[in-house]
Amino acid sequence: MLPAFLAAWTLLGALGTFIAHRQGDPPRAGRYGLTIAGVWVIYIAALLLTAHLQPQRIIPVGQPECFERVCYTVVAVESVGEFKGMGGGQLVRVSIHIVNQSEEARSTAGLEPYLIDATGRIWPQTTGLGGVSLTLRLPAGGEATSQPVFRVQGTPPGMSLVLSRHHSGWHWLVIGDSDSPGHKPTLHTF
Repeated sequence: MLPAFLAAWTLLGALGTFIAHRQGDPPRAGRYGLTIAGVWVIYIAALLLTAHLQPQRIIPVGQPECFERVCYTVVAVESVGEFKGMGGGQLVRVSIHIVNQSEEARSTAGLEPYLIDATGRIWPQTTGLGGVSLTLRLPAGGEATSQPVFRVQGTPPGMSLVLSRHHSGWHWLVIGDSDSPGHKPTLHTF
């Protein structure tokens, strides 16, 4: 994974810079520091340029989106009634079939679903109203269906589901990842 390689390379470069400085060679230490900074500037520029130029990925109902060999497929969307609490709204349940295609147990922790409408308004998951949580551990080859519930106001146009990892781990620094800075989220349309 490139970001982990860059982090290790940066640590080694910083160590080399420190050693050069301790040996009384500030020009060499400065060159090492500038090289490290230059590589990171180029990498971040490539990351942002790719995010800007890459088209938004749109996945229809029934098609999977996979993260590290765990695949998520929206299989059904239904209105389950009105929210009777403060603020009101309509409750929408999204059924997501999850399949662990790897040969080891995998956790789905860190994955955060939300709805987004055509205007860009975000509707977070309503806690305590869903079925099987998206934060579960699946054995190798295991399957489950999660049913997160969302409270939306009115009838928003063009609703889609987004499965986000919200910058946990190194993947947010991966060029082309849907959670990388400036990248348009992958939409599960329905």
